[in-house]
Amino acid sequence: MKLPRVLHVLAACLCLTSCVDGPKWERTMAFARSQAQAGDYTGAERSLRDALDQAQRLHPLHPYQLETNTELARVYFKMGEYERGKAALASVIGKLEVIQSEEDPGLARLHSELGRVCDLLGQLDEASAHYLRALPVALKVPVENRLDYLYLDMAVNAARRKRTAEADEYFSNATKAAQVLHPGGPIFEEIKQKRAETGR
Repeated sequence: MKLPRVLHVLAACLCLTSCVDGPKWERTMAFARSQAQAGDYTGAERSLRDALDQAQRLHPLHPYQLETNTELARVYFKMGEYERGKAALASVIGKLEVIQSEEDPGLARLHSELGRVCDLLGQLDEASAHYLRALPVALKVPVENRLDYLYLDMAVNAARRKRTAEADEYFSNATKAAQVLHPGGPIFEEIKQKRAETGR
């Protein structure tokens, strides 16, 4: 089947811009990651913003933008800049939702991460909504989406929202999932600790 002419032009433009900006973006990202590993989060953020500017010269859905925003979110979390981290993650999710279905494991993991950020910001209802969007996919691919940890996050969130029966159910589900996914792992101590912290 022949592609419409506009798609041929778009493909050609993507190839051209990737050839021109791709290597520069890769160098900038590598430098940003080395800064982050060295604990220079301010420098890493500056480099990642340069990389994002380079990525934005490509197609709006180019994976470079998604990867850069994901790295930015990680750096912001390290810096304690949760609002900015939330904005970066929301940007990634917004772009992925255009090209991926709700059942994409990567998209589900991002909703889990965004739920955790909302919890850190005290935005409990919004956090719960993101966890619930991640859960159906996590049930289908529990290892990739760390189902036991998702249930643990949901349990703590429910306890903080005073949904005690819901919290107890999620804690129980977290334990059951952990027995399959991480037998003998540190999550059992984390579950015990979170139960104590929340009075459950």
